[in-house]
Amino acid sequence: MLNQEEISPYSKAKQILNFQFSSIQAELAQLEQIIINEFIPQAGPLTEIIKYILMNGGKRIRPSLALVIGNLSSTSQNNKLSPKHYELAQLTELIHTASLVHDDILDEAISRRGKDSIHVKWDTKISVITGDFLFAQASVKLGKLECNEIVCIYADVLANLCIGELKQAQYRFDIANLNWDNYLEKSFHKTASLFAATTKSAGLLNNQSPEIINDLYNFGKNLGLAFQIIDDLLDFISTEKDLGKPILTDLKQGILTAPVLYALNDSNESIKLNLTNLIQSRFPDGSNNLKEAEKIIKESGAFEKTFNLAKSYIQQANNNLKALPDNEYKKDLFLLGDFILARLI
Repeated sequence: MLNQEEISPYSKAKQILNFQFSSIQAELAQLEQIIINEFIPQAGPLTEIIKYILMNGGKRIRPSLALVIGNLSSTSQNNKLSPKHYELAQLTELIHTASLVHDDILDEAISRRGKDSIHVKWDTKISVITGDFLFAQASVKLGKLECNEIVCIYADVLANLCIGELKQAQYRFDIANLNWDNYLEKSFHKTASLFAATTKSAGLLNNQSPEIINDLYNFGKNLGLAFQIIDDLLDFISTEKDLGKPILTDLKQGILTAPVLYALNDSNESIKLNLTNLIQSRFPDGSNNLKEAEKIIKESGAFEKTFNLAKSYIQQANNNLKALPDNEYKKDLFLLGDFILARLI
């Protein structure tokens, strides 16, 4: 099991699990007011549902990236964000939220962040419409940016989200096609693609150089991959209370992630065979089989290896920021990496 020494120096980040990007508190407050006073009221018959999901306790990591990077990469003397950065932050949050709504339907998830999923609280039809509405509104805001390159970037994100879901469904319980290339590709499509789009687009709105734009893209990509890898690990070692949904949900559904990959690659043959049989039989004995599989994976050292993989992506992300100025905005981005890793404590 992971201990304090293995997580250090990220153990200090336990104290900032509720941090809200100290460098952009005013900008975040303005963003919240835009969402509450301008976006939610225009949702018409969906207003109640939209308010329920947009005000459901998310940390706004993705839209915050648009604002922090917008400040960090600013080429103006006063570092003032343009209205387009706020549009970028909004549309990023809308796309992320829409994808969660549709994911919960596909996964038949009954809860999200400790509350009923939309399709449980209302119904599946209205949930699909709600997700579609959020995607549509994101597209409207995308058009307001008046930047064809960013439109193309986010078009790729929408395609990637679909491809990621299709690949996840295609490879359930499929050990034969379980490899690092497929896993990381799926993780990029489902999560890192949107992170990378946000960070790159924030730089593009500032007319940054191609070199800085590339650095910002890689920062978002590496940060997003680390985020997804930690999410996959939390499915094994968190609690239902902290996770907001039952643990071992991915494993039960045959979604095979980094801990399973490490266990299958590094365990001795008898353990590997036992884990393979449990997965391929789809855990016929229910929770007993799931706990047995979890024990095999844990004892293989896969949890520690998965954590170290995520840590390596955070280190790469931090390195991607070297060419940018050292200031409060960069500090917040480093703290975000600490936060992502500290979620394990």
